[in-house]
Amino acid sequence: MGIKQVLDRNPVVTLVVTCASVGSVIATVMAYFANERISAMEEREKAQIAELSAKNTAELTSVSNSLKATIADLSFRLTSIQRTIPGTEPTYVDISKIIIGNDAVKSLAPQYKSVWSGEFYLNQPQIEGWSVSDTNELELDRLIYGDKFADSIPDSLRKVLSDAKILTKYHVNLLPDGIYPKI
Repeated sequence: MGIKQVLDRNPVVTLVVTCASVGSVIATVMAYFANERISAMEEREKAQIAELSAKNTAELTSVSNSLKATIADLSFRLTSIQRTIPGTEPTYVDISKIIIGNDAVKSLAPQYKSVWSGEFYLNQPQIEGWSVSDTNELELDRLIYGDKFADSIPDSLRKVLSDAKILTKYHVNLLPDGIYPKI
């Protein structure tokens, strides 16, 4: 007995086989379209990620450049002294260039004098009545507040103040009775 005869005698078997064949075809078509849809969604997602990444990268670069410019400006200001006259743009003296090497020290003009064992070099203006001296905090307190105050400082603090070196600039005629002028 062949397949045709079995199918002709049993219509239920024919129906089941036909349904299985149609279901198989439908499942295959559905799987194909589902895979196509998934692929399209993945491509769309990749495109959106790339777009967001490019946008965020551009924003990040913009913010980063702005912050770098601010950092550079603040670093420059940190190593510079800002001098301004009202109504003018600020000008800067770059104090990072004030420190010089041994070769530059040898080529300084003779009016520069060594201060603090060669740690600093000072070009003292020649103005009558003004004096610049290498001193310490204790002697400065003596100039400002007088001998009575300086003698009343405890020995422990006196040692610290005498070790603290400073440069002072004062006018000789403005020091009566231990009063120190503003510099």
